[in-house]
Amino acid sequence: MPLLATRLQQQLAGQEEAWPVLVLFGAGHVGRALARALAPLPLRLIWVDPRAEEFGMVPEGVEARVTSEWERVLAELPAGSGVLVLTPNHSLDALIVAAALERGDLSYVGLIGSRTKRRRFEASFREIGLPEERIASLICPIGDRGVRDKRPEIIAALVAAELIERFLPHPSQAA
Repeated sequence: MPLLATRLQQQLAGQEEAWPVLVLFGAGHVGRALARALAPLPLRLIWVDPRAEEFGMVPEGVEARVTSEWERVLAELPAGSGVLVLTPNHSLDALIVAAALERGDLSYVGLIGSRTKRRRFEASFREIGLPEERIASLICPIGDRGVRDKRPEIIAALVAAELIERFLPHPSQAA
C-alpha cells in the first residue's frame, strides 16, 4: 500500500476512535431502523440484543453483539457515551436505564416509550434512591419532536436528529 494511503487510513482510524460511543439495546423493528439510520453517522454504534435472529442485516460499521450481558456492556462504556434502550421487555428496560443513570457519566440515556412509561419509570427510580437530577436527565420519549408517527423509520429519523444535536458539534463549534 502506498505511504499516502497508509497515512490516510491511520488518520481515519484515529478519527473513528474519537467518535462518540452509542449503545443501542434492542434489535426489534425500531432498533433495526435506528441501526440503519445511525450507521452512516460519525458515531461508534454498538448494537446489543440476545436474539441473534433479530439483527437481520447489520449495517456496515455497526458492531452487533449477541449477548444478554447488558451490565458488562454498560460497564465497558467510556464516560460521555450514550445509551438507547428499546428492548421488548419493560422490566429489562427499567434495569438497563436505572444502571445507565446510576453511572452518572453518560451524556445521553434514551428510552423508547410514552410519557406514561416515563412517569412509571421515574417513580420506580425514586423508590430505589436515584438522585432527581439523574432521573431528570432521562430522555423519554426519544425523538420527541411533535411528530405523531409510529413507523419505525420515522422514529429512527427523529431519534437520529436528536442524537446529531447531542453528539455532533455544529460546524461553528468544531475546532
